[in-house]
Amino acid sequence: QVLLMLRVIEVAIARHGVPEGELRTLALQKLGRQFPAGSWAIDRELSSLLVALDSPEVVAAALKLRDEAPTQAEAIHYQSVLAKAHSGWTPELRRRYFIWFHRRPEPTSTAEYERWFAEVGLKPSNGASFEGFMKAMKHEAMAGLSDGEKGELAAWITGAALTPSPTRANPAPERPARVVVSHWKMEQLEPKLGEKGRDTTAGRKVYGEAQCTVCHRLGNEGGAVGPDLTGAGARYSRADLLRSLLEPSAVVSEQYQATLFSLKDGETVAGRLVDETADRFVVLVDPLTGGRMEIRKSAVQSREASHVSPMPEGLVDTFSADEVLDLVEYLAAPTP
Repeated sequence: QVLLMLRVIEVAIARHGVPEGELRTLALQKLGRQFPAGSWAIDRELSSLLVALDSPEVVAAALKLRDEAPTQAEAIHYQSVLAKAHSGWTPELRRRYFIWFHRRPEPTSTAEYERWFAEVGLKPSNGASFEGFMKAMKHEAMAGLSDGEKGELAAWITGAALTPSPTRANPAPERPARVVVSHWKMEQLEPKLGEKGRDTTAGRKVYGEAQCTVCHRLGNEGGAVGPDLTGAGARYSRADLLRSLLEPSAVVSEQYQATLFSLKDGETVAGRLVDETADRFVVLVDPLTGGRMEIRKSAVQSREASHVSPMPEGLVDTFSADEVLDLVEYLAAPTP
């Protein structure tokens, strides 16, 4: 009955707008004293309603629920709702809000959520677009800040004020020392594509040793710096996959394109723009280590899209022809 009542109020606001005057005051009093209710289902609706009503008390209470949330879904709900909140903020609460983006707890989920994945033979995963959604949420929250507040909170918004959490780190796996076998060209390997007897197990080993998993997602594993390779064989020919390995800059997707910054002191910085505040850019300069660099906007002479792929040239030159071809076959095979 409580949930039904809250849904009726939500529909009324959606259709007729947020109430004003005495009616808004009455709604804030009656709903505010029920929050938090100690029930996830009820608190989910109450937090949304109280933010819509511009409650001055909801921010602190919702942040406490976010930090105590037993599952990732609940924490994200409160973080998302608070991105729209206007009243009740203090500098400390703002810092707590933005810190969460850089020190999120490890994902936890319900048994029901995990069963959805298990039924289709997958492990629970946030998906390749998850970080993009987090970034959009953060920018929505930033839209409610004044320029002065953005400057004061810049170190928390970008994460520069924090020491990276060991639990969130994603260091590149140690790569065995290898020597150059050949500077492979398409004409050397393309005629051998599709040969019978290719070893996808060996190809998977090459995939790991070449550190592809640091930047690319395949199935439920890997990063999101580069394109998702899940089901690549259904979208690209083996020749396309081979060319992307040997000539990574031949085609560079705008989605993963690096930016070239020319600075006023004559230096040049190339990397992927991952965040931007009122006075600085945050650039991913080393996808293998996650190394980032902050550039003050006042120091930038110009910037332009780079036509050089973040994926290094010669990445597979330390592997034999058979190993490179096994890697192509592994990428072309259906994702398990």
